[in-house]
Amino acid sequence: MEHKESAGSLAAARPWRRAALWLALLGPFFFASYGFANWWTSRLPQVPSLVFAWEKHIPFWDWTILPYMSIDAFYAVSLFMCTSRAELDTHARRLLTATLISVTGFLLFPLQCTFARPATSGFNGMLFDMLTGFDKPFNQAPSLHVSLLMLLWARYHRHLRGWPRQLMHGWFLLIGISVFTTWQHHVIDGVWGVAVGLLCFYLFPEAGAKAANLVARSAAEVGQHGHESSAENPAEERTGKVIAIDHLPAVAKPVFFDTQATIPDLAVHAPDLADRYALAQRLNAARRSDLARRY
Repeated sequence: MEHKESAGSLAAARPWRRAALWLALLGPFFFASYGFANWWTSRLPQVPSLVFAWEKHIPFWDWTILPYMSIDAFYAVSLFMCTSRAELDTHARRLLTATLISVTGFLLFPLQCTFARPATSGFNGMLFDMLTGFDKPFNQAPSLHVSLLMLLWARYHRHLRGWPRQLMHGWFLLIGISVFTTWQHHVIDGVWGVAVGLLCFYLFPEAGAKAANLVARSAAEVGQHGHESSAENPAEERTGKVIAIDHLPAVAKPVFFDTQATIPDLAVHAPDLADRYALAQRLNAARRSDLARRY
């Protein structure tokens, strides 16, 4: 009974109306800005391309158009998965910022895709026709598809558990692959797309205001450990050496100090890694400031 009540209160607390307002802003803004960049670039007398010679070996898989286009649905639903106003605003700001940065890149550094896509038919052909009705061979770097995928992946990973999470990981991996197997983008576009996604994680950390309180509390703990260590080893204290990572609170330890972490682990936990790294940097800065005042 208590579980049902808590689930009901959680559902009631979700910012449904605010999520709908964000979607009403983000959706039209994406289509308007993305479409304008396509139109503007199409009017240029010459549009360059940036492609590696080995990319000609990337296969064209027409069936991957379905996962490619499914990102639109995941985009819309992701806003309604947020359980608090703070989480929703952080997620929406990331999506908005990724679009702003990408569209700015499209306008300042226009590129076009050089692949000549084979003719397709049936269901997949219909999806390609829908895509080409809106999208053109421009708007390449940074790949907004890749940036948005990273932001959505972090959101769904946070809220899904069990087999739905595993299914999501598999489907999102297909979305990432489809960026290239639909011949929509060149590899360099994806690289810059990853960079934009990481920048959005950095600009809008998940912890938000909660992190500030955590920093203050953790800095106090570090100071306490520092005083204790100075009594035991004054020589180390006077050197200005940053406190050992093991003395930091557990939450402040960046995940990359875990030697058992795998590349998929780091990819999935990229937002958490960025938050924790920033927190560790602040703690170390506070430690250095404390040492400077005392010596």
